[in-house]
Amino acid sequence: MRLRIATPDDAETISAIYAPVVTGTAISFELEPPTADEMHRRLIGALQRFPWPVSLDDAGLMSGYAYAGAHREGSAYQWSVDTTVYVRTASRGKGVGRGLYEALLVKLTSRP
Repeated sequence: MRLRIATPDDAETISAIYAPVVTGTAISFELEPPTADEMHRRLIGALQRFPWPVSLDDAGLMSGYAYAGAHREGSAYQWSVDTTVYVRTASRGKGVGRGLYEALLVKLTSRP
């Protein structure tokens, strides 16, 4: 498993990983999966403040991603974040989620 930070160019793949979570589970707060264009917009905004590590399998395909976002507005919450990991269905149970959370937490705790 290789890790790197997402770029806006990853929007289509990230959207494809996230879509089945929206449509097939109750764990997302969205009713419709965001389009690749919407995910691109989200990535541009989020990457200015937070890392989004992605996991690549041996073939170089994205197997999952993690992200952090502001928990609430207000200076008292400046160090509070919400974190999430999504893993492609075929990659679950292989330690991808754990690796992504570990990478995300390292990035977050080393932020200035």
